[in-house]
Amino acid sequence: MMDAVRPRIRHILCGVDGSDPACRAAEQAAWLAVALKADLTFLAVAGEVQSSAALDAYRQAEGLGEEPIPLPTSEAESCLAAAQSRASAMGMDKTTRLIRTGNIAQTLLSVATEVGADTIVLGRHDHSDLRRSVVGSVSRKIASKSRLNLLQIW
Repeated sequence: MMDAVRPRIRHILCGVDGSDPACRAAEQAAWLAVALKADLTFLAVAGEVQSSAALDAYRQAEGLGEEPIPLPTSEAESCLAAAQSRASAMGMDKTTRLIRTGNIAQTLLSVATEVGADTIVLGRHDHSDLRRSVVGSVSRKIASKSRLNLLQIW
């Protein structure tokens, strides 16, 4: 009777950006997908980034900035390939790799709908309390706009 009430995870969407937290999230998403026999989609949100080292250093030092910067398109594919390789090593036979552009949280939500994902897995970045309160986080934006399962990996 308990299994009839428990929701089943059938399709996991994992956002990857090449960071250590995202790499850990990709490994956990693959482990979970293998254990639950769920589908797995990796998504990199890409965009051509015009940035400067000085501005990036200032934003990082202050914990400020706008929406997290999307991956440069040239790096998105290698990030996805690494995530897929990790999943394959864990026994995941088939994964889907997608690259999209746009606002990161909105893109994750629209792709979740597109692929039929019921769970989103993300790496948790260690931002300052000030940055989180001013800018918010991708995870917080997703949680406030969706009823999907959301798993954050440290």
